[in-house]
Parts: sequence; C-alpha cells; structure tokens
Amino acid sequence: MKLRFLGVVVGVIALVLVAHDVPLASYISRTERDRLITTLERDAYVLSGKVNSFIAKNDVLARAEASTVLDEFATTNDAT
Repeated sequence: MKLRFLGVVVGVIALVLVAHDVPLASYISRTERDRLITTLERDAYVLSGKVNSFIAKNDVLARAEASTVLDEFATTNDAT
C-alpha cells in the first residue's frame, strides 16, 4: 500500500514537472534565438554605417580602410 502511494506521488510530481518544464524550455529557446537575431541585426546595422562611405568610393584605398574598420569591429565586439 505504501509503495503504491509512493509510486502515485512520484508519478504526479513527474507529470507536473513535465507539464511545467516543456513549455518553459520552448519559451527559453525562442527567447534566446530572438536575442541572438537581434544582436546580429544590431551588428549588421552598425557595420553598414561604418563601411558605407568606404564602399561608395570604390577604390583600393577605401577597401583597405573598410577592411581595417571591419577588423577593428571584429576584435572589439563579441561576434556572437
């Protein structure tokens, strides 16, 4: 009798944990994906602002300067 009661209690606890943690894991996964996408979009926006003037010139010196700016950005920011 005690063993059956213990089994029921453990089963109910397991059911509650599954019912709680599966949606939570899905939510956390979606939130982290959105955070990563937002970070990458922000980095792309910042880089486009820094490199746009160099690209418009369309000469070798401007491309070298753009490459330098990109290298600096890569070393100073967390390229997620």
